[in-house]
Amino acid sequence: MDSLKQTFSFFDCEMKNWQIGTNCPSFIKAVCIELEDETPLTYVEDRLISKGYEKSNGRITFPGLCKLTGVCFDEDFLESVYNDVLNGDSLQQAMEGLAYVAQKLLEAEYEQEMSEDTMLCSWGDNEYTEDGKAI
Repeated sequence: MDSLKQTFSFFDCEMKNWQIGTNCPSFIKAVCIELEDETPLTYVEDRLISKGYEKSNGRITFPGLCKLTGVCFDEDFLESVYNDVLNGDSLQQAMEGLAYVAQKLLEAEYEQEMSEDTMLCSWGDNEYTEDGKAI
């Protein structure tokens, strides 16, 4: 959630009413600054470039820098906002679209944590009886 909150702060927006989860409808009501003389795309590109992201061949690139919190969810959120405004969404629409991105990230993380490989790694070299007691 920190990456999501930092993304809102980075783009001068607020999460006013939101719900994000894996088994419920996810939504965010975003309140963003009024853009006076620039388009949402110009605003987002300028903010990303100010943070050290580079524009190459007419597009901002996201090379895994994770510059907001150090967690690579940062780039999932930043890239989603960028792609949405690139496709014509307003800043508010792009920010509200992050609810879907956050839900998908939570679902993927939960699925990974519940995978057999993760559980086997967690158990390490310990052996257990059928009823779960350590040997």
